[in-house]
Amino acid sequence: MKKLSLLGCIALLIAGCKGCGDNPEQGNARKTAEEYFKHTKTLNGVEQAKVPNLIKLFKDDMANPKPDVQNFFISREMLSKIVALLEYEKNNTLPGKDSTDGLRIYFAKSAKGAKASLLLVSTHTFKPTTAQQYKTHDDYYDHSSALADDLFKNVSDLSIPAYDDQRPGARIYKPSNTIELPCNTAGPHYITRTAAEDMVARFKGQPINTYAEWFDINFLSGLLKDPKCTGVRIYLGRHDEKHIKYPNQVAFVLIPTHLINNVDEDNFDCYTLKEFYKSDKSADKINPYDNGELCPTNCN
Repeated sequence: MKKLSLLGCIALLIAGCKGCGDNPEQGNARKTAEEYFKHTKTLNGVEQAKVPNLIKLFKDDMANPKPDVQNFFISREMLSKIVALLEYEKNNTLPGKDSTDGLRIYFAKSAKGAKASLLLVSTHTFKPTTAQQYKTHDDYYDHSSALADDLFKNVSDLSIPAYDDQRPGARIYKPSNTIELPCNTAGPHYITRTAAEDMVARFKGQPINTYAEWFDINFLSGLLKDPKCTGVRIYLGRHDEKHIKYPNQVAFVLIPTHLINNVDEDNFDCYTLKEFYKSDKSADKINPYDNGELCPTNCN
């Protein structure tokens, strides 16, 4: 399950960039989806036809006892374009058709022995017209709009940088030993910075036993509230053996970053969280921060 660490309540993430990127759909006469180039890709630019093999290459190496990647980074520019596209597709869903509900993050490898990377795949609620099973969070790859054109002109295959634990700004690897400051949150699934540090420490030196995690679209929208946010660092962590739903399972730990001395540093204060609850009074009802679902257990 996706975790959000706050300030001393690491806000396990809630990152945001108010005004990140203009909306290409605004100010122009809109075309129909059929008039735009049809992209059949993941949200980080990988052609759908390549996806099964990339995931298989990762699964074949899941037993590797020494993972070669510790964290990933998504810039505010890329994140805002992804969120804009998903929200546009959700808001332009025709009545009775599938509705965008979030994205799933898969682990992948481009070749045997290569470093692990990520695939970001859009998902929707599948509404069958026959006796097929009703599904939520069903993967889809088709995107046709000016927003899609804008996103895919700047991303390429597996274009999410991966790093080891020496990356500047990756502060979670350096235990704080500080007093946790309380963050005012109605959500039940946030974790403190100390808990996040423990999760990340448990991950090291053990195989990855998760290959995907799903995130709700409301959670993603909630990341874009802090105008100082420069991006999101995605750490690999592991739940302990007492976790009620995912004991000993690898999970993503997301932390927003701020630019400090030209370095994207993990930000552990409550600013983003406060801004989110100020701007979205329904936040405690839609619980946008922890709707993540781990696979194996909850899979597409």
